[in-house]
Amino acid sequence: MTFKQLVTRLRSRFGSLDMEEKYEAEIQCRRRKTNETLRDLAQDIRRLMMQAYPGDRSATAERMAKEHFICPSDDPELELSVRKKEPQTLDSALKSAQRFEVFRSAISQRSGARQRFNRHVMDAAEPSSESLEERVVKIVQDITKSQKQSIASSGNNTFQQSNQRQHK
Repeated sequence: MTFKQLVTRLRSRFGSLDMEEKYEAEIQCRRRKTNETLRDLAQDIRRLMMQAYPGDRSATAERMAKEHFICPSDDPELELSVRKKEPQTLDSALKSAQRFEVFRSAISQRSGARQRFNRHVMDAAEPSSESLEERVVKIVQDITKSQKQSIASSGNNTFQQSNQRQHK
């Protein structure tokens, strides 16, 4: 057996020889998974493209990879945004998609903060119907009451401490 025959046998048994259709079908069915990064999706599409079309590094293969990257995102906004940029390669489509996701995330965080603030303002209690003088009188009474309690508790502590000293 020659070296070429050995390589041919190994490729047919372990390689992707005659498996192009399988990988083409995988590319067609490939969708972005939950919590999958765009970079991971692009890398997987590139891997499948190399297995489906071994040795093909043409511009057509690159455009096919780009299309397979843009379509499986199941996010029409993302697809539209990337298509507006008219990327020619998978890498340029990836870059546009990543930028879009970063901008969308930043905007949603800002709008979320605004909504929380608005809810806080809307949930605020309505002003009291009491007059200003009545509210001041209540505050003074509360302060006086807390001062009396503070004096009483400190007096009890002093009394208890002096009793303990006498009994020793």
